[in-house]
Amino acid sequence: AKQQAGKTGQRSKDKPAGQRPPVTITVRHAVVEDDEPTPPSLQVTVPADATMRKVKQAIAEKLGLKRATSIKLVFTLHSRGKAGPIPDSGVTFASFKDDELVGCRRELLVFGADLRQSRPENQSGLQSTSVGEEVVVIVKQSDFLREARVKVFTASSLYDLKVATAKRLERWDVFQRGRLARLLPGGSLAPTLSEQELVGGDRVFVMQGIDLLHNNLQDLAEPQVQMEASTSPLPVLVSVVHALDGDKVAVSVPCTSSMAEVKRVLALKLGREEVQSEGQLVQKVGGLYVPYPDSERLGWRRALLFSGSELAALPPAERPSNQQRLAAAANRLDQIEVTVRKALDGAPGPAEITLKIAKGATMLELKAELARWLGRPELLKSARFVMNAGADGSLASFLDGEQVKGKRTVLLLGAGLDAAPWSPAQRAAVALERPPPSSLSPQEVQQLLEELQSALKEDNFDAVLDDIERARVKEKENWEEQSNQLFASGLTRVWGPHLAKRGFSEDEDGFQAMFRVVASYRRRAAVRRSAHELERALRFGPGDFFGVPASEEDRQAQAAEQVLRRAVLLPERAEELLAGMRDLIAADDFQASLDNVDGLAEVPRRQCLGMLFAVACKELVSDEFGYDAGKDGFGQMFEDVWLNREDPLIAKL
Repeated sequence: AKQQAGKTGQRSKDKPAGQRPPVTITVRHAVVEDDEPTPPSLQVTVPADATMRKVKQAIAEKLGLKRATSIKLVFTLHSRGKAGPIPDSGVTFASFKDDELVGCRRELLVFGADLRQSRPENQSGLQSTSVGEEVVVIVKQSDFLREARVKVFTASSLYDLKVATAKRLERWDVFQRGRLARLLPGGSLAPTLSEQELVGGDRVFVMQGIDLLHNNLQDLAEPQVQMEASTSPLPVLVSVVHALDGDKVAVSVPCTSSMAEVKRVLALKLGREEVQSEGQLVQKVGGLYVPYPDSERLGWRRALLFSGSELAALPPAERPSNQQRLAAAANRLDQIEVTVRKALDGAPGPAEITLKIAKGATMLELKAELARWLGRPELLKSARFVMNAGADGSLASFLDGEQVKGKRTVLLLGAGLDAAPWSPAQRAAVALERPPPSSLSPQEVQQLLEELQSALKEDNFDAVLDDIERARVKEKENWEEQSNQLFASGLTRVWGPHLAKRGFSEDEDGFQAMFRVVASYRRRAAVRRSAHELERALRFGPGDFFGVPASEEDRQAQAAEQVLRRAVLLPERAEELLAGMRDLIAADDFQASLDNVDGLAEVPRRQCLGMLFAVACKELVSDEFGYDAGKDGFGQMFEDVWLNREDPLIAKL
């Protein structure tokens, strides 16, 4: 036995110093969502002297990931040596450095990897070809005001995620202009990602360069519902400023004009055809100038940025003649029709569709127009244009850079011609099928307006308007955009079903058609009265929303009605009113709002106090005591209270 022990000891001495057996590391998710089951842990084997980089590579290999760059090994700042799922979202994490040694740690926390995708040891080749598990990914707007939830696979690329987001929001421009970034644990953003990277274990991404408002609310989200955005076709003055050199030009156009129409008027005023053909009206998004679509309405905007050509007016002698202008317009409109047919009969959708493109367009531009028309951005990647190459049925592909020229028919391979529900093709089909709304009688219009007002009350729409007032008072960043979103989404939700019953669509065209019908009966007192009551419920002045101005008789009748409703404010009623206001402004919410405006300068503070007071006391002053909810109504209320100032109790209150 002693001899055997001696041999064993000799072998231990001969073993190189520092060579230790591999260690097994248990890896767990750093955060576990409350509504999801606890994911399994993952065990990886690494050398005892391995670095965190080696552990990440082992995790990526187990999960079948090509790269380990998305994986973050982290620890909690309050307990660096402990590991385990942390349900508390308020815990702060920090990352291990890649060259840090594992040491004595045998459990680690991970971000950026879905441990449920670990593959069995005997299936090492399966994961690379699998699409992984279907998961829900949250795509947030860069200012975090909106988000979209889409279903993709863990092995989906970011290109696929962007396509899924565009489909979810029914917006082609999300695919065209959006850029995805990863949200790091500390809340900061990683650099813009390659579209070839995989979703992996990440469940939250940030879309930069564009908003994430659903297509159904896009047009209504513009503040066309604000007072200055009347649907009246009367022209408004728009200031166009060059984005680079600061040159400024003012043009007069209706607020219902499209951006293309604004450019046309601008080109005529300056005498420069290139303003219309090469120029772009743009908006600044995250340091970049992003062009507006030509079809987008001017709406509430009264100042626009411009790029692409000069804004200096040409001297009269250098301006093109009418004949030259007509010839240039004819060249711009020189388009050809190309028929796209399915190469395979079994592909979904119609057998063929016809598109209009410019005469010198390439096959790639034709494919882009097809993808836009069908609302399917994935066609840019998956579809190919081909032609018959012989009698045996063989096909030859067109190059993307090849010009269409004289080709009037091409075959589509790799996809069908089915249109997405939100595509221009589908909208055109629906518009053809849907009969126009029947001409409503004055009584039906009045009944519709009354229904819309009742719907506001049933839905407690005043809560939405109060939220808008609070955002305006605090003047938070992007408060106007928040207010527009609240108003547009709320109004579409509440009024949409009532408009649909009358044959109007629930989009911008439906609202505009309803406005036109109401305006057509503006000379009828009953319709005007119902429209103005609805505008007051929305906190607009008479005529500011429907474009139906009040007549002198309306104003006189309204003043007489207010006098009758208010009657004489006797001391007992004044006491009740003041006591009610005292209780409202003593509430915790109002006092907290006062704390927020204490640091403001005198004039903004006074304005904020007035708005806060009006929001808090509106229901008491207007609904219970009959005063108008606007500034004039509150002024009249204070005058009536002042008449009772000699009463000691009134003075004390």
